[in-house]
Amino acid sequence: PRDSSAALTSNLALTFREFGANVAVIDANLRSRSISTAFKLDGPGLAECLNGSSTPAEVIQSVNGVAILPSGNTNESPAE
Repeated sequence: PRDSSAALTSNLALTFREFGANVAVIDANLRSRSISTAFKLDGPGLAECLNGSSTPAEVIQSVNGVAILPSGNTNESPAE
């Protein structure tokens, strides 16, 4: 990932998972979608949960045993 915080988050999540921990990651950066991009996730996510069109249970995806709530489909202006 190009974003250092995304790289750190991704690596920590995968490392904790290797040691048997249950791990969930939420990509709350609606502008850059760095976690979603790092894990190659697309589709609905946090944005849809916030606007009420989906629930977390519907959009959480699992990658290598890590539960990830991707950022979702956003407008150019996440405040909208």
